[in-house]
Amino acid sequence: MAFKSTKRFIDIILLKRRIRITEKFVVFCFFLVFSSAIWYLNKLSGDYVIDLKLPVKVTYTDTDKILVDEGETYLKVQVKTKGYTILRYKFKTALNPVQIDIASYRLFRQSGSGDRYYVLSNFLKSNLATQLPSNIKIENINPDTLFFRFSSSYSKIVPIVASAKLSFEDQYMQVGHILISPNRVKISGPESVIRNVKYVKTELISGELLNESISGTTGLEAHPNILMSTKDVRYTVYVAKYAESTIRLPIKMSGVDSNSVLLIPSVAELTYRVALKDYGKVQASLFKLTVKGLPSGLSNLVKVKVDTFPYFVSHIRVDPEFVEVYNQKK
Repeated sequence: MAFKSTKRFIDIILLKRRIRITEKFVVFCFFLVFSSAIWYLNKLSGDYVIDLKLPVKVTYTDTDKILVDEGETYLKVQVKTKGYTILRYKFKTALNPVQIDIASYRLFRQSGSGDRYYVLSNFLKSNLATQLPSNIKIENINPDTLFFRFSSSYSKIVPIVASAKLSFEDQYMQVGHILISPNRVKISGPESVIRNVKYVKTELISGELLNESISGTTGLEAHPNILMSTKDVRYTVYVAKYAESTIRLPIKMSGVDSNSVLLIPSVAELTYRVALKDYGKVQASLFKLTVKGLPSGLSNLVKVKVDTFPYFVSHIRVDPEFVEVYNQKK
């Protein structure tokens, strides 16, 4: 019994000693971390030289030639700055590109090349410095020379085509084409690119459940390596109530003597929509249905085409869409 009491007393003494040792260790760790943080912050206030990898966006705003190869997409910039500034850059997952308009610098033509030019990187220091924090000093830029490729500028005027996604309330419709002003634009760029451009589209013009005319301003779709004389255009979409009507029209034969063929049927019904304000303008003589050529193969069916119709009607349907054509020549 005495032995058990003695052992228990010894265990209590040792536990208290362990607790005292643990408390001292915690206090020691706290001051170690605190002093380390103070030391680290003190070191961050010092100046350091490091390399930054900066993304670059190169442009050329003059119109005498077209930039077709921007060259380097990143610059390795050696800078001198405070430690906390470096820390901030290290934690950034993505850096904003620095903007360089090389039209602002003297370009040198590369020897033996008609379309390649270069600029010395040192000339860019002052421009880059304005786009970086004021406490960053640029020491060096690598590569020391930036190369670019240009093409002779070629221009022409092309039409502007409206790109639209519109819906209308019941009994309402778009009247005519979407009006664009200006409806043409001068485009400039490498000849190999410009020659293949037939038109330029607007940015999407949208409207839902329209019951009245709309107008506004929209931009033009951007194209790589193409400069445009204007960036924005005005548009107008005329909207009006419509009526739907049907007329019977004869079908004419085109390109073949009509007396030598038989059409079955020889008339068709044409259904159309027209704005109420234009309803009185519609006359049968403004429409023309034709069948072109004789049938080929085993079938005698040929599609009926609407050759002529007034500009103020839309949603035209023909019934029947096909007629039978027989050659009556013996």
